[in-house]
Amino acid sequence: MDARADILDLTGDLPAQHLSAGEVLFGQGAADERSVAVLVEGALRVELDGVELAQITVPGAFVGEIGALLGGARTATVVATADTVVRVIGDPEAFFRDDPRLGLELARQLAGRLQRLLAYLGDVRSQYAGSEGHLGVLDSVLGKIASRPAVDIEPGSDRDADYDA
Repeated sequence: MDARADILDLTGDLPAQHLSAGEVLFGQGAADERSVAVLVEGALRVELDGVELAQITVPGAFVGEIGALLGGARTATVVATADTVVRVIGDPEAFFRDDPRLGLELARQLAGRLQRLLAYLGDVRSQYAGSEGHLGVLDSVLGKIASRPAVDIEPGSDRDADYDA
């Protein structure tokens, strides 16, 4: 059985939440709850400041894990784009601790997203290598980010660097 089908089997006893098209599952900036959802059927759009970042349509995909695992506010808005069913993990820390298979699949999904992001950034980096202006410093910025230890950051751009040069 594939890992995503396993996720659906392993979360079968969790409460289901039914969403209509246009209904918000998680709102950007919400800090009052830490649940994670697993897509069962339907489609979800992930938005940051109203800009679409991703469409999630694969059953077994986790949603809402970043804010939940980092203990901060929701980093994006998640909206149903069709009639959708998700299963809600109310206490993700205990849930993933109690079943390492689910924690491993979550890690795989996050690693896949990171790999795609890094491939994209690498492509952008090579396209603008040697450019003047703000795109020309991309190589330096990415190098600094990659070599720094993790810090607590606030999403957004208020011109206060989270990483010192």
